[in-house]
Amino acid sequence: MRLSVIIGIFLSITNIVWADEPLNIKTAGQILDQIEAELSAGRATAQNLSDNLKTINSLQSQINQSKAQTTEKLENAQKKLEALGEAPTGETSESAEIATKRKEFNADVDTLKAEIAQIDLLNAKIEEISTLTLKIRNKSLLSRILERQTSVLQFQDFGKSLARFGTFIINLIKSPNEWYKGLNKSARQKLTDNLGAALGIIFFIAAFAFWLSHTLRKRYGYQDCAVGPSYTQKLRSAVAMAFALGIVPSAVIGAFLFWLKSASLLEGGNLKLLLYDAALFLLAFCIIRAAVRVVLVPRCGNWRIVNLNNTQAQNISRALIFSAALILSFECLLYFARQTSTEPESIYALQILGIAAKIFGLFITTHALFREPTTDISDVAPQDISLETKVNLTVGGFIFILIIATLAGYVPLAEFLLNRVILSILAIGAFWLLDKFIRFAVHRLLLFKFWRQKLRIGARFLVKTEFWFGLLLAPFIWLAALITVLSLWGFSTDIMLHDIKNFLLGFNIGDMRVSIVSLALGIVVFFGALFVAKSLKQSLLHGNLSKIEMQEDTRASLAAGISLIGFIVALVVAFAVMGGSLKSIAIVAGALSFGVGLGMQNIVSNFVSGIIILFERPIKIGDWVVINGQEGIVKTISMRATLLEAFNKSEIIIPNSAILSSSLVNMTYTNRAGQVAVKINVKYGANATDVRQTLVKIAKETPGVLATPEPSAAFSNMGDTTMEFTLQCYVANVFDRQAVMNYIYEKILETFPLKGFEIPNVPTPNN
Repeated sequence: MRLSVIIGIFLSITNIVWADEPLNIKTAGQILDQIEAELSAGRATAQNLSDNLKTINSLQSQINQSKAQTTEKLENAQKKLEALGEAPTGETSESAEIATKRKEFNADVDTLKAEIAQIDLLNAKIEEISTLTLKIRNKSLLSRILERQTSVLQFQDFGKSLARFGTFIINLIKSPNEWYKGLNKSARQKLTDNLGAALGIIFFIAAFAFWLSHTLRKRYGYQDCAVGPSYTQKLRSAVAMAFALGIVPSAVIGAFLFWLKSASLLEGGNLKLLLYDAALFLLAFCIIRAAVRVVLVPRCGNWRIVNLNNTQAQNISRALIFSAALILSFECLLYFARQTSTEPESIYALQILGIAAKIFGLFITTHALFREPTTDISDVAPQDISLETKVNLTVGGFIFILIIATLAGYVPLAEFLLNRVILSILAIGAFWLLDKFIRFAVHRLLLFKFWRQKLRIGARFLVKTEFWFGLLLAPFIWLAALITVLSLWGFSTDIMLHDIKNFLLGFNIGDMRVSIVSLALGIVVFFGALFVAKSLKQSLLHGNLSKIEMQEDTRASLAAGISLIGFIVALVVAFAVMGGSLKSIAIVAGALSFGVGLGMQNIVSNFVSGIIILFERPIKIGDWVVINGQEGIVKTISMRATLLEAFNKSEIIIPNSAILSSSLVNMTYTNRAGQVAVKINVKYGANATDVRQTLVKIAKETPGVLATPEPSAAFSNMGDTTMEFTLQCYVANVFDRQAVMNYIYEKILETFPLKGFEIPNVPTPNN
């Protein structure tokens, strides 16, 4: 994304916020006419197009602001007319003063309507100019990249290009000697006198850089490949390695470039320019190499901040570094050749060789990136196509297109496609790393004890906050990545950014103004107000306000009232932030009242009950509940009804109002612990105490039974022929109750006959 585009958008937004001067419609129209005439005549350059778009964006911002102000004035004038009432007809007349006011207000209304119409015409012209600008840009881009040059298949011409390229390389090698020969006697003597000092300084700087890099890597880098460090340690070491591998060499090269700018001894010839270009591209290589080493960490896998195995990291690292060295070498030669106005034949040969280097680098990098470990062929289905094969086929097809375009003479097209693909991959990788870093930073920030100790925010709420932040972050990150990639491919992102800005700051749907920013801010305010209300409720129930003398039922009712009032206040405040008014709220309330009057009582009742259920949470997804005799697991809670799944896998739909208006049994409301009750009949003659002790022992030995509360057995009833005992115990998960009961019954059948306890209708084993 070009800096000028960002500055233009910033200036446009600044004009919206700080513009004090009213819009001069006539002047704006003249400016637009002049821009349109320039575009139609074909006199606009790339810089003119960019400047014109900035002017148009600024004008459109002022136009939108002026239209909003004019519309507000028109509404006020129409309200004044409505306040005067209908004009009298027939023989009835009105006072001269009212008639004068009516005439004045009608004139104001007509003037304001005409001004709004002129503003709409300006907006239409801006749309036409933007479309025309887009067409001119696309045409210019296509004409530039579709320019045809000498085909490689024209062997005679291409052979001349290679010969010129060979001459260019030979002259490049000879340039130091040619430079030295061009020095006069005093300059040569000066060079000889200062050579030792210069070499000493270079040696000292190189030694210091090596010592600093070695110290950073030893003290703060990857200490031990066998240690499993935390993510914080990984990031800290990554920063240290970035300094050691990238910043330190870059500083040395930067110092050399600074010295080279003022080196008068190197004036004359192309040696100084060659050294400057070589140092510049060497600087780029050092930065790329450091980034690859820091991200992939090929030698110490435990310190790697991305999820790759050691073999993949090493292969990708070698491929990227080699590709960068190869591509930057040819790019440096091509850049130098264009600066020195070298023969077109040499530049053409360099372009061909540069394309070949980029193709080779792209091939080995993608092969290393998507190379899969070797697997047994017998384990792979014949119809399956591996990811490596798919990627190789795609890259192979792309390379084939590039080769055909190059052979046909469309070298700029091949160069454009290759450069944009490589830059797009790098941009997407950079935004992916940025996304990972922001998520990690937020995660570490939410781990601070400040949130739990000072603000009393629970860990569950912090986890939800991190989840929603990550969910909302992804669209912004990848939207920025998309805009960046589109900009790299030549799309008019300045127009796109202006449209996105207008979309975010507000657009019209009929007579209603909608702003995405206001909507998002309203949602944030709504949940913020709900959080405040919830905090007040918790303080009333468990915090400082709970110390106030108050009956428990009164406290509970007051807490419920705070929840309801907080929800209503949050809704009203959020609606006001979104741009709504009390009049709009009244209209919505009136519509709801009218709907209720037409027979929507049940729908509204279920809707309100659904809101109450969602916020008060008497039931939750996954709870085991009994509602009006219907038993099952809560699957979904919608605004109208709640869905239960019975244990026979049938589904039960219960209206929300029925849940609040009837009794509700929630087996797992506060926790999943549950009671297991087992009744057993034993014939008379057995010792009741021994029976109870045996039952308790069986329960204690049963897997899943809690030690606290302790299992207990009671002699609960005396029948005609049997004694009835009841065993009670508790399990941590109520859903395990049936399995525990099965185990206890099996142990009773196994143990009681051995103890001599006779169970009715159970055959006694033969001794």
